[in-house]
Amino acid sequence: MKITVALASILAGGGHNVLKKMLWEQFSQDGDFLIKDFTHSNEYLDRIHNTATLEFNKLYEFCYKYLPSELLALVTLNLLHECVSYLNKVKPDVIIATHFLLGLHFSIAKTFSANKTLIISCIPDFGSPKASEYPYNKRIQPDFVLVFDKNTAQGLQNKFALNPEQIILTGYCPRKVFYQTKIKYLTKLNALIAIKSAFPENPYQNIDTNKTTVLLAGGAGGFIKKAEEILRQITLQQKNNEEYLKKYQYFVICGDNIKFYQKIKELNKNESGWRNIFPFPWLDAAKYALIQYASDFPILVSIAPATMSELLCTECGPLLIYTTRGGQEIPNLDYVLTNHLGLFINSSQALWQKIIHGFSEQEKSLFIKSGNNFLDENQKDLKELTKKIKELVQKHYQGIPGKHESRILKRLQKNNLIKFLLLLITVSSIIISIVGFFGKGSLKKVKKVKRF
Repeated sequence: MKITVALASILAGGGHNVLKKMLWEQFSQDGDFLIKDFTHSNEYLDRIHNTATLEFNKLYEFCYKYLPSELLALVTLNLLHECVSYLNKVKPDVIIATHFLLGLHFSIAKTFSANKTLIISCIPDFGSPKASEYPYNKRIQPDFVLVFDKNTAQGLQNKFALNPEQIILTGYCPRKVFYQTKIKYLTKLNALIAIKSAFPENPYQNIDTNKTTVLLAGGAGGFIKKAEEILRQITLQQKNNEEYLKKYQYFVICGDNIKFYQKIKELNKNESGWRNIFPFPWLDAAKYALIQYASDFPILVSIAPATMSELLCTECGPLLIYTTRGGQEIPNLDYVLTNHLGLFINSSQALWQKIIHGFSEQEKSLFIKSGNNFLDENQKDLKELTKKIKELVQKHYQGIPGKHESRILKRLQKNNLIKFLLLLITVSSIIISIVGFFGKGSLKKVKKVKRF
């Protein structure tokens, strides 16, 4: 019997969905798994995330670092119902949630489900996790945590007293199409020529194969505002000196923001200072890989490890990071800088100076070398993931995946009074954890809360 694994994500930035696609490809190579896709239908979290990181960054930083995960569980309880329904309807053997908040609610949902589904929550970013990323309360902890960095694993043990057996260390590996693109086109010149074939309409026929090509990207939501800052600086400089129009061109990834795409397309058509700026709408993986490989280096306004690994694979770099969303992206930025993968330049004027001066051969060589080391190490770790999941499933279900429904719980969950009492107990437990978290004076108090 195949193991049913549900790969779950929620709309809250783009990196989590890239990670889900990467995991999907990895599990699809193993015939022992039946893969299910789950994306939570609630979109408000993405809007809140974008607003908070752009307009209230200091508040967002405070919440991320100091507010306990249990408090986030309370204020987002409206996410719970859909998680409970999915567990009861689909009955997966394993759920791998690529966002910690979704993993949190699936862990709570097990209380209301007759199924003993194995819940694995991902912490996809680098560095030691903060209070908001993992619950102290044992009642709502996932069964296992999937991490991608040794520092994350160590932080879970030190800060949350997790046993090493609860932590699965894996790695990032871009989807095959990103590796195949480099092999297929061999050079960036060939990739630029291929773009003109892949996009036969205007304005893409005006792409110049002799210009330095810069990619502007950075995930969902807040990218647009920051991209406009960068583009204003670029067009201002080009207005003052038209030689820059002859030397450089820019590929702007607009994603599913059609208004932004149409706006730049109109400017490209009607404004001479924009004729070397080419917008692209939402792209499938093959076309996005082609555009990455055709570009000399990217300018990013957000940095997630999954998307970073794709850029490393297509040798699009070194990375120029203009800004981040803060919070969990700060350790990602530190990783880039420490490992010589790019630079952080948060001034549009200074960024422009770097564009026109470019990267030295030494900087490019170091980027390629460090990128290849990252990809080689991570690929080895990821190849072991499906094997580890199979071992955990066999142990969790005592070798009988799929036959793990509790008949008693199945009857009880139909009783509204029982469901209400379960919710009351769970919420009370969470509240006690929050009180314990803010009142703790030592690690002993945290452990007492954890054992509740």
